Amino acid sequence: ETFSHKIKIFDKQGKIIREVGGYGNTNGKFFYPFGVAVDNFGNFYVSDTYNHRIQKFNNKGMFLLEWGGVGIGDSQFRYNYSIAVDSEGNIYVSDWQNSRIQKFDLDGNFLGKWGSFGTRNGQFYGVLGLSVANGKIYAPDYYGKRVQVFDKYGRYDKSIGESTAGLDEAKLVIKKIVSDSELIAGANYGLMQWNSFAKMEVPISANG
Repeated sequence: ETFSHKIKIFDKQGKIIREVGGYGNTNGKFFYPFGVAVDNFGNFYVSDTYNHRIQKFNNKGMFLLEWGGVGIGDSQFRYNYSIAVDSEGNIYVSDWQNSRIQKFDLDGNFLGKWGSFGTRNGQFYGVLGLSVANGKIYAPDYYGKRVQVFDKYGRYDKSIGESTAGLDEAKLVIKKIVSDSELIAGANYGLMQWNSFAKMEVPISANG
């Protein structure tokens, strides 16, 4: 719940079993958290967007560690929105105002980065979301009106959405991510749009 500054955890029946957070900037508190991802060990990572940091918790909601801070250096952020974890334990974070993606290990150690401001391949004009599937990193370029695809090393693969065929492919990618329970469990919601009430909307009809 972004505007209540909390993460709510539900069981399979949809019952709330735990709440984590509340407004603040100390360990375990949030200031507009937008993204959540889960690793293979059940630990979850919260993109604490307006505190410009990532926080890590175990599956009981206990705070483990945090990294980040506002800035332009490595491991610093300027409004980190989405976060994703791949099957190898790499963490990817969309760094909105720095127009880049940063990569970390499960302990928050910096591994790499890519991107800069612009509209060329590998550049971003508002990198808002992230998702990982089949060894590829899908990064919606919000104002660029495209989804850019990279390998785990940040090497550019292709863009989806630059043509009619590309737009159809982009819709299929979004539908795949929205309907894939594993990705939803990782809370990689970056391919959706947020309205003014922080509700998620997917602007795709039933027919695509």
